[in-house]
Order: sequence, then C-alpha cells, then structure tokens
Amino acid sequence: MTMKKLLIALGKIILFLIGFIIISSFIQGGIYILHSVITTGTVDLAALNTSTESVWLHIAMTAASLLTTLALVFLFWRLWDKQSMLSLGFKLKGHISEFWAGSLIAAAVMGIGFVVLLLTNNIVIESTQFVPSEFIGYFILFILVSLSEEILCRGYMLGSLMKVTNKFTALIISSAFFAAMHLFNPNLGMLPMLNLFLAGLLLGAAYMYTRNLWLPVGMHLFWNFVQGPVLGYNVSGTQNTPILSLSYPENNILNGGAFGFEGSVICSVLCIIGTLAIIAYYEKKKPKEAMLSPL
Repeated sequence: MTMKKLLIALGKIILFLIGFIIISSFIQGGIYILHSVITTGTVDLAALNTSTESVWLHIAMTAASLLTTLALVFLFWRLWDKQSMLSLGFKLKGHISEFWAGSLIAAAVMGIGFVVLLLTNNIVIESTQFVPSEFIGYFILFILVSLSEEILCRGYMLGSLMKVTNKFTALIISSAFFAAMHLFNPNLGMLPMLNLFLAGLLLGAAYMYTRNLWLPVGMHLFWNFVQGPVLGYNVSGTQNTPILSLSYPENNILNGGAFGFEGSVICSVLCIIGTLAIIAYYEKKKPKEAMLSPL
C-alpha cells in the first residue's frame, strides 16, 4: 500500500511539473515577445536568451512562474488532496525567526567559501561597482525565485512525499527533482548537478523538521543573493550584475568556474555539513512524535 501511495504521489508530481512547464513556458514566451516588440519593434524567437536580458525582464518572467506555481499548488494540494494552503508551510506566527536563521546560514556558507577561495588564490577581486537599480532588482528577483522554488520543491513535492513514505526517502526524491529542474542551466556539469542535489538536501532538511517554508525560503533567498549580486559568482551558471567583479586564475573544482560557487567542491562539503548540522539539531531538539504532528 505504501509503494502504491508513493507511486501515486510521484505521478502527481510529474503531472504537476508537466503542467508547470507548459503553462509557464507559454506565459514567459508571451512576456518575452511583448518585451521584444516594445524594446526593438520586432520579434526574433531564434535569439531568445533571457540570460542576456535585463533583470526586470527576469523579474516579470519569474513572477509568472510564481503565479503558475501557486495556481497549480492550489489545484493539486487544495482541490485534489483536500489540504489547506496553510499546511503547505505558510504559517508566519512563530516562524519569522526561522527566516532570519536561514538567511544567516546561507550567508555563512557563502562567506566561508569566499574566504577560503580568496586565501587559496582561486578567485581574485578585480573591481567593485554598485548599481542601485540592479542591486534592488536582483533582490526582488531572488525573492520570487526562492518563493517559487520552495513552494514547489519543498512545500508541494516534499510535503506530498512525506505523507506517503519515510521522511528521508522523501527528502532524497524531492532533492533529485530539484536538481533535475536545473538541467538546462548554462555551464552545467556533473559536480554542479551533485551540488544542486546537495543544496536540495540542505533546503529540504530545513523544511522537513519545521514543516514550514520560511527557514528554507530565507536560506534560498540569501544563498542566491549573497552568491551572485554581492560576491560576484554566477548563480547556477547564470550571470548577474554584482558588487564584486571576480576573475579566476583558472576554472577548477575549487572555484566552480563558469557555473559559480555551486560548481565548487567547497560548496559540496559545506552543504553536507549544513545538512547534517540541521538534522542533528532537530533530531536532538524534538521528539519524533512532535516532528510528525500536523500543523
């Protein structure tokens, strides 16, 4: 019976993802076409490459993804599974501090990795710049990214899987889905894929014990924001406008090369340490019965 429930849950997740890809691609394509017509007066679909477009176009397209995610979550979680939307992990009371804890964890991981790479001469700070509109724009963008991906991957995927299987099995499966969602990112390789999976474990562990989205949302937001617009790495292979402009004496597994810090073996180690620390903290803090109680 458990295996049957697991297969049904996986089937729903796959159906959800198919719907998400179709709907968000259609809406994002429309946004890109509208942007192209407004800015150039023409439409060149062959040149569609949002990685070279402005942060505000990214914001519009990511907002469309977030709205698509929320609509599908309502359809699958609320209407199909008959679960309340709050049970997905939206409760604020008693969880605000978790958001800030998550932001500190992410900033610490990025800061430690950055210092190690500087001290070992694997990165060099070439220059600094500060463009307020870009800085604010990327912060808004990564708010939308963190909300969209955490609602989908931790709230819906992990939340659904934890209802039908062991929490650690659910964590591994949802992390694999999270990594697979980045398959078409630029400059992807085996180590970046592994690190995306490990990042999924880190974020998933944060949700698994709190049954709330604000700890992983805080981690995800500041992971991306500190990594890219502040420290100057590419974020999951995608360029941004950072405060620090970095150069690499060589692209290697320590600095992550063109993919950014998420392509670094240092990231791998820090993700594993962070995940184990979260698991150890909550296993010691809460009895298992409390962890499994409903919201």
